[in-house]
Amino acid sequence: MQSNPKIDIYARISKAPDGSLEKTDRQIADCRAELERRGLTLGEVFQDPNLSAWKRGVRRPGWDALLKRIGGDEPPVGVMVWRLDRFMRHLNDLVTLRNLAGEGFTIATCFGEQYDFEHNWGWTVMRVTMAEEESKSNSVRTKRGIRAVRAKGKPSTGLRAFGWAAAPKEGQEPTSPDLVAMEREAIAEAARRYLQNDELNVIARDWNERGVRTSMGGTWTGVTLRQMLGRPRNAGLVEHNGQIIGTFEDEPPIGRRTYDRVMAKMAGAKRGRPVSAKRLLTGIAQCGNCDRPINSRNRSGKYYADGFERIMYYCPSARGCGKVSIAQPDADLAIKAFVIRRLADPRHAGQLAAQAEEVRKVDEEIAQVESIQRVLNRKFFDLRQITEAEYNEHDAKLMGDLKALQARVQTAAAPDPNLTAPGAQAAVRERWLRAETPERRTLLKAALGTQKLYIDPVATHWRQIKITDRLRIE
Repeated sequence: MQSNPKIDIYARISKAPDGSLEKTDRQIADCRAELERRGLTLGEVFQDPNLSAWKRGVRRPGWDALLKRIGGDEPPVGVMVWRLDRFMRHLNDLVTLRNLAGEGFTIATCFGEQYDFEHNWGWTVMRVTMAEEESKSNSVRTKRGIRAVRAKGKPSTGLRAFGWAAAPKEGQEPTSPDLVAMEREAIAEAARRYLQNDELNVIARDWNERGVRTSMGGTWTGVTLRQMLGRPRNAGLVEHNGQIIGTFEDEPPIGRRTYDRVMAKMAGAKRGRPVSAKRLLTGIAQCGNCDRPINSRNRSGKYYADGFERIMYYCPSARGCGKVSIAQPDADLAIKAFVIRRLADPRHAGQLAAQAEEVRKVDEEIAQVESIQRVLNRKFFDLRQITEAEYNEHDAKLMGDLKALQARVQTAAAPDPNLTAPGAQAAVRERWLRAETPERRTLLKAALGTQKLYIDPVATHWRQIKITDRLRIE
C-alpha cells in the first residue's frame, strides 16, 4: 500500500457536446483544479494531442505510457480525466485497463463522476459501450453525408478540382467562371491530343509554357496530367469509393465516349519510362560487351574547354555490365562521318531502296490494321454492338499485329531518294547540319538499316586507341 497515493491525469483532444474542441492543455488544467479541490495528490500527467481514441491501429503514446505505469511497481490509485466518454472509446481499452489495475482502481472526472471497478463495473461498461456506439454513429453519419453531397454533384471537400468551381464558403471569393471555362477547354484539348497520340509529358510541358496551372497553382507533369484526365468527374460522373453513384449537375468538360476512350488507351498503354531520344545514340547503340542498350548522362561538375558540360555514353551497371563508356561529342562526330558516307554511297543505294520498299509495304499493313481497330472501337464504344470480352479478345490480336509490324518498321527507316543522287554527300551533310536530334536519329537508322551499332570496351590504354576503332557496325 502506498503511503502517499497519487492520482494520474490523462487527456486527449476531443469534441465537446456542443461541437467545440477541448484541447489537452485546457483538460489538464481542469483536472489539476479538480484534484486540488478534492485534496488529492497529483502523480504524472499523460496526454495524446491530435490523436483519436476511436480509430483502430492508431498508436497513442500517452495512453500506452499510462498503462505501463499502472502495471508497474508504483502504480497510481486512479486516474483523473476530463470526461469518461472522452477517456476511451473502445470496450477493449476498458478491459485492458481493468486487468492491469485491479478492482481498487478509480476513474474520476472533472464533472464529479467517480467509478471504481469493484462497485461500478457494470455502469462503466455501459458508458464506454455507449461512447463506442456514438463514435460508430458519427462515422456512419459522416460517410452518409459525404455520399449525399457527392450524389448531388457537389464537391465534398474544400479542395477545388481542376475544371470545377470550389464549394462555396462564407467569406471566401467564389471561383472565377472564366478560370473554370479555361480549365475545361484545357481538359478537352488534352483528351483530344492524347487520343491523337500526343505524349502526356509533351502536353504537360506545353501547358506549363502557356501558363496553365493546376487548381493549387502548381505546374504539370505527365503523371499529374494522367491522374487528372482519369477522373470520372471529367465526364460528369460522380464516384464514391470506386463506384459511380450519380452525375454532376454541370455540363462536363468531355463526353462519356471520349472519357471511355481515354481510359481504354491508358489501360492499354505500356507503363514505365520510354527510351530517351535526347541524344543521338541512346537506345540505338549497344554495349559491345553485353549487348545492352547504351544510355547517356552528364558528368556533374566536369566541363570541356568550351564551357559545355561533359556528357558520356555508357552501359548502365544496373541492367548491363557497366564496363563501357565513351565521350559523347567524339562518338557523335564519328557517327556523323559514317552516316554521310553511308547514305551518299551509290553502292548503298540498292539496299536503301529495298529498305524503303519494305517500309512502304509495312506501312500499308499498319494502316489496314488501324482501320480495323477503328471499326472495332466504334462498335464497342459508340454503338455497343459487341461485349467487352469480345472487344478485348479482338483488340489484343490487333495490338499484337501492330507491335510486330512496328518492330519491322524499326529495322529500316525510309531514306530520302535525293540522298543517292549526284552530289549526295553535300546534300546529306547539309541536311545533317540543319537537323535536330530526332531527325539525325532517323538518318542514323536509315544508314544502319538492318545492321547494329556497338560501342566496344577499351582493349588497351585509352590514349592509344581511336574512337572509330571502338565503334563497330555489323
